[in-house]
Amino acid sequence: MTPDLSSFLGTISVVVSVGVAAGFSVLLLVLPRRPALRAWVASLWLLALAVCMRQLPGGPVGAAPVAVSFAALALCGGALLLVGVSQHVQRPLPFWKPALVLAPLLLAMLLDGLLLHLHGMQRNLSNLCAVAMYAWMTWMLLRRTPPQLRLSYYVAAGVFAAHTAYALYGLGLSLELTAHGNDETLAAVSQRIVAGVVLLIAQSSALMLLIVEEIVCELKQRASVDGLTGLLNRNAVWQAAQAGLDASLMAHAPFAALIMDLDYFKRINDNWGHLVGDEVLRHFADLLRRAAPGPTPVLGRYGGEEFVVVLPGADADAAMEKAQSIVEQVHDARVPTQAGELRYTVSIGVVVSTTCRDLEQLMSRADAALYHAKATGRDSACLAVPCAQTPVQAMAPDAVPQPSRRRQRRSWCVKGA
Repeated sequence: MTPDLSSFLGTISVVVSVGVAAGFSVLLLVLPRRPALRAWVASLWLLALAVCMRQLPGGPVGAAPVAVSFAALALCGGALLLVGVSQHVQRPLPFWKPALVLAPLLLAMLLDGLLLHLHGMQRNLSNLCAVAMYAWMTWMLLRRTPPQLRLSYYVAAGVFAAHTAYALYGLGLSLELTAHGNDETLAAVSQRIVAGVVLLIAQSSALMLLIVEEIVCELKQRASVDGLTGLLNRNAVWQAAQAGLDASLMAHAPFAALIMDLDYFKRINDNWGHLVGDEVLRHFADLLRRAAPGPTPVLGRYGGEEFVVVLPGADADAAMEKAQSIVEQVHDARVPTQAGELRYTVSIGVVVSTTCRDLEQLMSRADAALYHAKATGRDSACLAVPCAQTPVQAMAPDAVPQPSRRRQRRSWCVKGA
């Protein structure tokens, strides 16, 4: 291994590190509102500057000022990389945590570079810092892995784990060389440069994958979630309802769907404006989340002031009990808005089936039950009974548990469905 080859590899490492930092800087211009990306760009530029400084005459251990500057840049770059990872996993680190780990190492580097000049100490401390930083980032990614971002988190954790192993190997080699009073051979230096370049490319690819998968996940969420209420939009709730219906049929379980419409909602918009109407819609969406918690119910905004709740596995009694509970909670609610406290009510159409495979037909019958509830007084829930069953007559007030307002729960058979 010749000095010319080592110098050539050093030049390659400079070009790659500066190119990676420049590429991420361009990406930051496109995605300026991502704090993790800002931290990573700053980290990559500091690391690139450290690599450039390493190629100065005398190397990182030849002159004390160069050694101290190189160590400080590398240390700060690792700290910013750690901060960026913590922001990406949405668990920002308090400033004192990385400082608690890095400050003693930086102080030791400064003392050695300016006063002690111990053989190999800068190299040992740098490797020890790298072990701490990359192990910390690996742990954060594995501990905070969202199901929808599992691929990018695992890839990044693997790359950081490889960095940790590389730093551990370098630390062990450095300690051995220090103990025997030897310097690294030219071949070992060149091998470490090549390994460092490969790991830098792998690290930048892993960071890019973290960003890309997060953006794809956000786009999918925006395509399926209603922007105002945070519930599923019409297309997404239809797909989820179809999946729930298919699963219920395979399990020979009942399937229930509730279609809800806020009563006289147009009057709210006309009297107090659409901003107040939006506050009412958000209030109702929050009420639905509390009324139907857990992963099984499917909650969605069907359009305008219409909402849908899908309850796979719920029979007629359970579905009507849930619908009546929602009606009562809405009736009792007071909505704080910019126009003052408002009250509103909701009408609900309920359909339950164990054999029907046509979701569109079921939703049509639930919609018809909804309009029957509106036509018979609103502020109530009506059940569409399958035509194959005996129609259930309207229940008398004393046949069901009565709320304080003694509201009657209605049942209805939708004809011709």
